Amino acid sequence: MRTYYLLFVLFLWATPLAYSEVMLNGYLEPQYSVAYHDDTFLQLNTNKLRIDLGSDLSDKIAFTGNINYINYNGQRNWNMLDFLPRKLKEQIPKKFTSYCSYEYKDDCKLDNAYLRLYYGILTATIGKQQMSVGSGYAWNPTDLFNTKSILDPTYEQPGVNGFRLDIGISADYTFTLFYSPENTWSESGKLMRFLGRISHFDYSLSVGQNQTQHTDYFTFKQGEE
Repeated sequence: MRTYYLLFVLFLWATPLAYSEVMLNGYLEPQYSVAYHDDTFLQLNTNKLRIDLGSDLSDKIAFTGNINYINYNGQRNWNMLDFLPRKLKEQIPKKFTSYCSYEYKDDCKLDNAYLRLYYGILTATIGKQQMSVGSGYAWNPTDLFNTKSILDPTYEQPGVNGFRLDIGISADYTFTLFYSPENTWSESGKLMRFLGRISHFDYSLSVGQNQTQHTDYFTFKQGEE
Protein backbone atom coordinates (compact mmCIF):
# COMPACT_ATOMS: atom_id res chain seq x y z
CA MET A 1 0.00 0.00 0.00
CA ARG A 2 2.86 2.38 0.81
CA THR A 3 4.33 1.86 -2.68
CA TYR A 4 1.06 2.76 -4.41
CA TYR A 5 0.66 5.81 -2.19
CA LEU A 6 4.07 7.20 -3.13
CA LEU A 7 3.47 6.50 -6.82
CA PHE A 8 0.24 8.46 -6.48
CA VAL A 9 2.19 11.34 -4.91
CA LEU A 10 4.59 11.21 -7.85
CA PHE A 11 1.61 11.45 -10.22
CA LEU A 12 0.34 14.51 -8.34
CA TRP A 13 3.76 16.12 -8.77
CA ALA A 14 3.78 15.46 -12.48
CA THR A 15 0.27 16.79 -13.18
CA PRO A 16 0.80 20.49 -12.34
CA LEU A 17 4.35 20.38 -13.66
CA ALA A 18 3.15 19.13 -17.04
CA TYR A 19 2.42 22.71 -18.03
CA SER A 20 6.03 23.77 -17.51
CA GLU A 21 9.39 22.40 -18.60
CA VAL A 22 9.86 19.30 -16.48
CA MET A 23 13.14 17.40 -16.22
CA LEU A 24 12.46 13.72 -15.58
CA ASN A 25 15.42 11.41 -15.02
CA GLY A 26 16.77 8.79 -12.69
CA TYR A 27 18.64 5.52 -12.70
CA LEU A 28 18.42 1.79 -12.01
CA GLU A 29 21.12 0.41 -9.71
CA PRO A 30 21.33 -3.40 -9.44
CA GLN A 31 23.63 -4.99 -6.87
CA TYR A 32 24.58 -8.61 -6.25
CA SER A 33 26.06 -10.01 -3.03
CA VAL A 34 27.19 -13.54 -2.26
CA ALA A 35 28.44 -15.25 0.91
CA TYR A 36 29.72 -18.78 1.49
CA HIS A 37 28.45 -20.34 4.73
CA ASP A 38 28.18 -24.00 5.82
CA ASP A 39 29.06 -25.26 2.34
CA THR A 40 26.28 -23.11 0.85
CA PHE A 41 26.38 -19.99 -1.32
CA LEU A 42 23.93 -17.37 -0.01
CA GLN A 43 22.86 -14.75 -2.56
CA LEU A 44 21.13 -11.38 -2.31
CA ASN A 45 20.11 -9.31 -5.33
CA THR A 46 19.12 -5.66 -4.84
CA ASN A 47 17.44 -3.43 -7.43
CA LYS A 48 17.17 0.27 -6.70
CA LEU A 49 15.04 2.52 -8.94
CA ARG A 50 15.36 6.26 -8.45
CA ILE A 51 12.97 8.69 -10.19
CA ASP A 52 13.85 12.41 -10.18
CA LEU A 53 11.62 15.33 -11.06
CA GLY A 54 12.72 18.94 -11.44
CA SER A 55 11.19 22.08 -12.84
CA ASP A 56 11.70 25.84 -12.85
CA LEU A 57 8.18 26.97 -12.02
CA SER A 58 9.20 30.58 -12.60
CA ASP A 59 12.33 32.73 -12.67
CA LYS A 60 12.34 32.74 -8.87
CA ILE A 61 10.89 29.34 -7.90
CA ALA A 62 12.29 25.88 -8.62
CA PHE A 63 11.02 22.44 -7.60
CA THR A 64 13.05 19.26 -7.06
CA GLY A 65 12.01 15.83 -5.81
CA ASN A 66 12.78 12.15 -6.07
CA ILE A 67 11.40 8.78 -4.99
CA ASN A 68 13.50 5.67 -4.32
CA TYR A 69 12.14 2.13 -4.70
CA ILE A 70 14.34 -0.75 -3.49
CA ASN A 71 13.55 -4.40 -4.20
CA TYR A 72 15.34 -7.37 -2.58
CA ASN A 73 15.52 -10.92 -3.95
CA GLY A 74 17.21 -14.04 -2.64
CA GLN A 75 18.45 -14.48 0.93
CA ARG A 76 16.60 -11.72 2.80
CA ASN A 77 17.06 -13.00 6.37
CA TRP A 78 20.54 -12.87 7.87
CA ASN A 79 21.85 -13.75 11.31
CA MET A 80 25.18 -12.17 12.22
CA LEU A 81 25.91 -14.97 14.69
CA ASP A 82 26.34 -17.35 11.75
CA PHE A 83 29.50 -15.49 10.76
CA LEU A 84 31.18 -15.34 14.19
CA PRO A 85 33.65 -17.89 15.58
CA ARG A 86 32.01 -20.42 17.89
CA LYS A 87 34.01 -19.30 20.96
CA LEU A 88 32.88 -15.72 20.51
CA LYS A 89 29.27 -16.69 19.76
CA GLU A 90 29.02 -18.73 22.98
CA GLN A 91 29.85 -15.63 25.06
CA ILE A 92 26.81 -13.72 23.84
CA PRO A 93 23.84 -13.96 26.30
CA LYS A 94 20.79 -15.67 24.81
CA LYS A 95 18.55 -12.68 25.58
CA PHE A 96 20.61 -10.61 23.10
CA THR A 97 20.60 -13.10 20.23
CA SER A 98 17.34 -11.72 18.82
CA TYR A 99 19.14 -8.44 18.07
CA CYS A 100 21.54 -10.25 15.75
CA SER A 101 18.95 -11.07 13.07
CA TYR A 102 18.15 -8.73 10.20
CA GLU A 103 15.60 -8.95 7.39
CA TYR A 104 15.79 -6.97 4.14
CA LYS A 105 12.36 -5.64 3.16
CA ASP A 106 11.29 -3.86 -0.03
CA ASP A 107 11.17 -0.12 0.52
CA CYS A 108 9.62 2.83 -1.30
CA LYS A 109 10.12 6.31 0.13
CA LEU A 110 10.16 9.99 -0.67
CA ASP A 111 13.87 10.86 -0.59
CA ASN A 112 13.84 14.58 -1.47
CA ALA A 113 11.05 17.08 -2.16
CA TYR A 114 11.63 20.80 -1.83
CA LEU A 115 10.93 24.25 -3.25
CA ARG A 116 13.76 26.72 -3.78
CA LEU A 117 12.93 30.42 -3.91
CA TYR A 118 15.28 33.16 -5.11
CA TYR A 119 14.98 36.81 -4.12
CA GLY A 120 17.99 39.04 -4.58
CA ILE A 121 20.82 37.84 -2.33
CA LEU A 122 18.43 35.47 -0.50
CA THR A 123 17.83 31.82 -1.41
CA ALA A 124 15.23 29.92 0.63
CA THR A 125 14.85 26.13 0.44
CA ILE A 126 11.77 24.54 2.03
CA GLY A 127 11.09 20.81 2.35
CA LYS A 128 13.06 17.56 2.49
CA GLN A 129 16.47 18.51 1.15
CA GLN A 130 20.17 17.64 1.14
CA MET A 131 21.97 19.14 4.12
CA SER A 132 25.58 17.99 4.24
CA VAL A 133 28.29 20.19 5.71
CA GLY A 134 32.00 19.61 5.24
CA SER A 135 33.98 17.49 2.80
CA GLY A 136 35.08 14.57 5.01
CA TYR A 137 34.52 11.25 3.23
CA ALA A 138 35.13 8.48 5.78
CA TRP A 139 34.51 10.67 8.86
CA ASN A 140 32.94 14.10 9.04
CA PRO A 141 32.47 15.55 12.56
CA THR A 142 30.99 18.80 11.17
CA ASP A 143 28.02 17.03 9.54
CA LEU A 144 25.25 17.02 12.16
CA PHE A 145 22.41 15.66 10.01
CA ASN A 146 23.81 12.59 8.21
CA THR A 147 25.25 9.22 9.18
CA LYS A 148 27.87 7.68 6.93
CA SER A 149 27.74 4.01 6.01
CA ILE A 150 30.85 2.06 6.97
CA LEU A 151 30.50 -0.09 3.84
CA ASP A 152 30.11 2.88 1.47
CA PRO A 153 30.86 6.23 3.19
CA THR A 154 30.57 8.29 -0.03
CA TYR A 155 27.09 6.97 -0.97
CA GLU A 156 24.25 9.46 -1.41
CA GLN A 157 22.51 10.64 1.76
CA PRO A 158 18.73 10.89 2.34
CA GLY A 159 17.06 14.27 2.53
CA VAL A 160 16.58 16.19 5.78
CA ASN A 161 13.27 17.90 6.47
CA GLY A 162 13.69 21.59 7.22
CA PHE A 163 14.00 25.20 6.18
CA ARG A 164 17.24 26.68 4.83
CA LEU A 165 18.14 30.28 4.14
CA ASP A 166 21.30 31.23 2.24
CA ILE A 167 22.43 34.86 2.20
CA GLY A 168 24.93 35.65 -0.53
CA ILE A 169 26.86 38.48 1.10
CA SER A 170 29.28 38.59 -1.85
CA ALA A 171 30.83 36.29 -4.43
CA ASP A 172 33.21 34.98 -1.74
CA TYR A 173 31.06 34.98 1.39
CA THR A 174 27.81 33.18 2.23
CA PHE A 175 25.84 32.95 5.46
CA THR A 176 23.52 29.93 5.94
CA LEU A 177 20.75 29.24 8.45
CA PHE A 178 19.09 25.82 8.70
CA TYR A 179 16.28 24.59 10.96
CA SER A 180 14.92 21.02 11.08
CA PRO A 181 11.75 20.88 13.24
CA GLU A 182 11.08 18.02 15.66
CA ASN A 183 8.64 17.58 18.56
CA THR A 184 10.10 20.46 20.58
CA TRP A 185 12.53 23.31 20.04
CA SER A 186 15.25 21.59 22.08
CA GLU A 187 14.96 18.40 19.97
CA SER A 188 15.04 20.27 16.64
CA GLY A 189 18.17 20.57 14.53
CA LYS A 190 19.76 24.00 14.13
CA LEU A 191 22.75 25.26 12.17
CA MET A 192 24.44 28.59 11.46
CA ARG A 193 27.32 28.56 8.99
CA PHE A 194 29.58 31.21 7.51
CA LEU A 195 31.45 30.17 4.37
CA GLY A 196 34.29 32.25 2.93
CA ARG A 197 37.18 32.06 0.53
CA ILE A 198 40.69 33.45 0.59
CA SER A 199 42.55 33.08 -2.68
CA HIS A 200 42.16 29.39 -3.63
CA PHE A 201 41.24 28.23 -0.12
CA ASP A 202 37.73 27.82 1.34
CA TYR A 203 36.98 28.03 5.05
CA SER A 204 33.86 27.94 7.19
CA LEU A 205 32.69 28.65 10.73
CA SER A 206 29.74 26.60 11.98
CA VAL A 207 27.60 26.49 15.12
CA GLY A 208 24.88 23.86 15.38
CA GLN A 209 22.85 21.51 17.52
CA ASN A 210 21.12 18.22 16.70
CA GLN A 211 19.69 15.36 18.77
CA THR A 212 20.37 11.79 17.64
CA GLN A 213 19.54 8.28 18.83
CA HIS A 214 22.31 5.98 20.03
CA THR A 215 22.38 2.38 21.26
CA ASP A 216 24.42 0.98 24.12
CA TYR A 217 25.54 -2.33 22.66
CA PHE A 218 26.33 -3.77 26.10
CA THR A 219 22.76 -3.32 27.37
CA PHE A 220 20.99 -2.69 24.00
CA LYS A 221 19.25 0.31 25.52
CA GLN A 222 18.57 3.35 23.35
CA GLY A 223 19.19 6.90 24.40
CA GLU A 224 19.53 10.40 23.00
CA GLU A 225 22.48 12.72 22.73
